[in-house]
Amino acid sequence: MNEIVITALGWGFLFYLNTRTIKKSEISRMKDRAIDRIEKTQEWYIKEYIKTKSDSERREIEDYFSGKISHIELRLAQLNKYIGKEIFLPECLVDWRAIDNTANNEKQKQEKLKIVHDISLDIIDYIESNYDSENNKPINLPFSNTYLLGLALGLASCYLFLKICQHFF
Repeated sequence: MNEIVITALGWGFLFYLNTRTIKKSEISRMKDRAIDRIEKTQEWYIKEYIKTKSDSERREIEDYFSGKISHIELRLAQLNKYIGKEIFLPECLVDWRAIDNTANNEKQKQEKLKIVHDISLDIIDYIESNYDSENNKPINLPFSNTYLLGLALGLASCYLFLKICQHFF
């Protein structure tokens, strides 16, 4: 009987650790996909912005860029929902939305591209630092919660009571 209880507790603990590991790896994968999307959006914007000649082309790029930013916001919202906490705030993308696409000469174009690059790096840094701060928290073992500790002690008491009863009867 002892072996069954110990085995069940061991399997329960392993199940908890496995589930936690799978969730952490999925969060990491989702975060990496969001960062990849940010990098690709930045590369696309720079490539397209360099080719533009007119204000109408820049407005088209701005509209498409806005759609890409909305897609990234959606990914971050999904990540927050999966985590169960608001650690990636969509406000981190506000600076990207505020970029002015007008440029009168080549020097202004290069300045805009540098700004886009810098903002992209800031967003990626924000996401990575928030992920690291959330991911580096100590492991909360199931018995750190008072309810689960009480449950475990109650089960242990019942088990000991049954063992004592078996011994006398």
